[in-house]
Amino acid sequence: MIKTIIIFLLISHSLADEMSKKYDVELIFGHANSKIINKNFKGLNQLNDVLIKANYQFESKNIFLKISPIFIENRIVFDDSFIKYKFKDSYFYVGRYLSKISSENKIYSSGSMIESGNSLIIPKLGLTTKKQVLDLIFEFEIYHGLLKKNSQITEAPFVHDKKLYVRKPIKSSIISMGLNHSTIWAGASLQYGDQPSSFKDFVRVFFGDKSEDGVGTLSDQGNALGDVRGMWDFSFEQNNLDKRIKLYYQYYFEDKSGLSFKSFDRQFDGLLGIEIEDKKNLFLYERLKTTYQSGSSHPPGVDSYYFTRAYPPGWVYNGRSIGNMFISPTNNRTKMNNIYYERKMNNISFFINTSFGEYFIPYTEKMDYSEQIKDEEGTKFEEIVVGFEKIFQKQNFILKTFIEKESVILSINYIF
Repeated sequence: MIKTIIIFLLISHSLADEMSKKYDVELIFGHANSKIINKNFKGLNQLNDVLIKANYQFESKNIFLKISPIFIENRIVFDDSFIKYKFKDSYFYVGRYLSKISSENKIYSSGSMIESGNSLIIPKLGLTTKKQVLDLIFEFEIYHGLLKKNSQITEAPFVHDKKLYVRKPIKSSIISMGLNHSTIWAGASLQYGDQPSSFKDFVRVFFGDKSEDGVGTLSDQGNALGDVRGMWDFSFEQNNLDKRIKLYYQYYFEDKSGLSFKSFDRQFDGLLGIEIEDKKNLFLYERLKTTYQSGSSHPPGVDSYYFTRAYPPGWVYNGRSIGNMFISPTNNRTKMNNIYYERKMNNISFFINTSFGEYFIPYTEKMDYSEQIKDEEGTKFEEIVVGFEKIFQKQNFILKTFIEKESVILSINYIF
């Protein structure tokens, strides 16, 4: 990654006369306890009292560069750092970048069911494109990413991800439907050894096909090659002169049966949200439910969201869930409510964010859980964060404070 950043800097220097540039530095003091704040800072300030984050942006007609080093004690972590090249109505990316086309609010939501920004961003290369056909807008994105090795994974696996969204403008409204397909594949683990990694295997991953007989795990041979997950993403947004309202539902699945609309009997597992915004107020409510998972016995149920034995611990990067921040491979059954409200007044805004719900017995082993969950009671949890933001325009800096139980986090962002 450091070599990539050096290349970014050399390119930006050679094009300096043709590019607009932006710089800012953010100092974060205090360590976070809640998932809410940890999502903002990727969990990096969970054990560290001081973070320094710099942002450098360079932009020309066809090239956009962003470099965001985070300084933690005696090390540097790069996040949200990439180069983007525009050609016609498409963009080619290299680096760490987060997809922007899913339905949820990228800042205030508990996070997409696939990739939320809760963890450091996976390094990847990819392509996005947008086409309009009659009155329909099509957006397509594909990327090839790389995960990390750990104590169980001896060779880092790849991530294949693609998504297709169709949007239909109707006067002041937009209706959207999207499908996201993501797969961990290749690499090697202590338990299963080398996994299929040829170009022919990539083609099977791309189309969601199963592996050849005798190649890969039994699951790969019987279902689909690699550790597969997907999401149907529906939204309706209405924009008036002074108000915006958005409704969205992300329907998550972990096998090919989820592609069928007939499978919408899963008792609304997924993320349901509403967002209302005007000039002075922003309100967001989300309901996350992941308790059903196609049923309590396998087959056909026990989908084991985010969990996989072939690539332990599962849908995780740098120790944190890649998807929604309130579920993990070993704690993947919950009913959660997330509420965010912000009031804006000139250069000051006040906000409150609370999340509460219950965790239930997680599904990991492929077994019959019917007896265990017959009369199960969930473990309740609650988080609340309040704070304010003050923009000092003449001094070019932003002061932001997060207050949670037993902790206060202060952010000072200076803009050059």
